[in-house]
Amino acid sequence: MKQKPKKKVLPTIIILIILVVGSVFVIKRIFDANKQTEVKVLSVIEKYNYTLDDNETDIYKKYFKDLENVLNEEEINQEEYCSLISKLFVIDFYTLNNKITNKDIGGVQFLREDIRDNFSLKASNTLYKYIKNNIYGKRKQNLPEVKDVEVKDIKEKEIDNEDEKAYEVNLSIKYVKDMGYTESVLLTLSALNDKISIIAIKEVV
Repeated sequence: MKQKPKKKVLPTIIILIILVVGSVFVIKRIFDANKQTEVKVLSVIEKYNYTLDDNETDIYKKYFKDLENVLNEEEINQEEYCSLISKLFVIDFYTLNNKITNKDIGGVQFLREDIRDNFSLKASNTLYKYIKNNIYGKRKQNLPEVKDVEVKDIKEKEIDNEDEKAYEVNLSIKYVKDMGYTESVLLTLSALNDKISIIAIKEVV
């Protein structure tokens, strides 16, 4: 009596394993491709409500740490405070390659609250208007990145409100790659209740 041939169980199991692993790999690739970009907060200067996000540039992180050190002093150097938030604002506002959408306006946290909304609206319709959505991290667009900022001059300025002390800061901007963006900015800042905020921005041609 003839014996029935043994079923080839092992090759079948191997094929099934390969199919399962392949399917998991494909599903993971699809999931990763559709995974939204998340921005995490690395540090907070709580008293002033300044936050540092993980997608900021190295030079921005350096100046943020400097700002943290200045604000932790018993007696705060007002000019240093002005200088650093001016640098941070300019770096964040004019660096566009780390922005997720054209609504992700940089540097807004350093503006006085009453001008933030109008400033953001104007920026999203001008400088930020043509930034492509990068919510899935697939954007292919050449956008500027600020390499460094130099404070050329800081001086006190008179404003209408006698309770406020005001400063004018003149800055020059260097980019990683020259793409024809603004290279000089004049900021007006006000000091009120121990907090200094930017109240006016003027691009200098």
